[in-house]
Amino acid sequence: MALYENFVLAEQIDSILSTKLDVNRFMTIDTSLTQEAGQKKKVHKYSGTGAVEDLAKGAKNSSFVDAAFTEVEYEVARTQGTAKYFDDDEMTDPTYVEAKLKYLAEGMVNNWTSKAIAEFGKTDKTYTMKDYTLAEFAGAISQYTKEYESTEGLFFVINIELVPTIQSLLGEHLKYTEDYIRTGAVGAILGVPIYSSKAVPKDTMYLATNEAVTAFIKKNTFVEQDRDVETKENIIVATRYAVIALTNAKKCIKCAPASVIGA
Repeated sequence: MALYENFVLAEQIDSILSTKLDVNRFMTIDTSLTQEAGQKKKVHKYSGTGAVEDLAKGAKNSSFVDAAFTEVEYEVARTQGTAKYFDDDEMTDPTYVEAKLKYLAEGMVNNWTSKAIAEFGKTDKTYTMKDYTLAEFAGAISQYTKEYESTEGLFFVINIELVPTIQSLLGEHLKYTEDYIRTGAVGAILGVPIYSSKAVPKDTMYLATNEAVTAFIKKNTFVEQDRDVETKENIIVATRYAVIALTNAKKCIKCAPASVIGA
């Protein structure tokens, strides 16, 4: 007999996942997924045309506001982690199993974050960076705000190897606060936080909001347990089903040297 009820473990893993800032920082969460692993989910990516106009009395609009979409198929992935422990382990250290569940849940977060960054790479919006100066960061942000005006929710995520270069070039312009340190940010430039990840391609950074990518996931974590009554070894298997998709390419800009953008 397992030492823990499945729903208790599921709730604990879900709690860990919901408090991991990486999930909500880099993508929008949609818990409406119904498909199983290997099945296809069709994602519509919309773009708008036309504009509103100021009109004189009795005048009509010269054009219509319209929207078009492209349909992209994604395969549902089963993200799963397995943890093992013996009865003696739990008796010796009551937090031992909890620690394993924490690392298991963080592994799921890292998996989804890597997939989100891969989706950022599918954007067709680009900005050429030559030497990562303050002016170039300002130029990238300006390109975004020309369309959306506000920088609310914006972040840079950079290749981890760029961190020393950026810290050296930006110097005092790179601002630090306790909040940035707590959330793992390198710092902030012109009010936009900078995060780093090994999943970002070499010499590349993305300027985005979490609206660019959507994580379609099943609402609940599926937890199963097994136990060897002779050895007293317990196995916990936690599974989530998800599709990570670029749903709003306009909310993401790929920033890199011309040689990388053109590759």
